[in-house]
Amino acid sequence: EAHASPGMMLKHYSPNAEVLLFTGELAAVKVRMIELARAYAAENKRVGLLALTEDLAEMAHIAPVNVALGSGDALDKVAQNLFAALRKLDAQGVDVILVRQFAAEGLGRAVADRLLRAAEGKVIDV
Repeated sequence: EAHASPGMMLKHYSPNAEVLLFTGELAAVKVRMIELARAYAAENKRVGLLALTEDLAEMAHIAPVNVALGSGDALDKVAQNLFAALRKLDAQGVDVILVRQFAAEGLGRAVADRLLRAAEGKVIDV
C-alpha cells in the first residue's frame, strides 16, 4: 500500500553517505562511536561526525569532518540545522556519518525521528 506522503517512509531526507545512529548510555555511545570511526578510517573511509556543540569539544578528534548541530539546550536550532548539516557532510565527501540519538521528548522527538529516517533505520544500540 502506498504511503500518503514521502515523510511517512523510513527513508526520508537521507544523505548520500551512510548514516549510523547510536543509542544508549552517553558515555558508552561515545566510546563506540570512537571505535567505529577508527575502524572506518582503517578501511580508508572518510568519516563525518554530526554532533551537538558540547559533544564536539571532546569528540572532534575522531573524524576528519565535524559539523555541529548547535547546543542541546536549544533543540529548536538543532532541528533547524539538521538537514543543512547532513548536506554539508555530504558536500565534504564523507562515506559515513556518525551521530547519536536524542531523547524522544518534546522537540527531541522530532529530531530523533528525522535522524532515524536519515539513517534508514540503521541504529547501533550500545
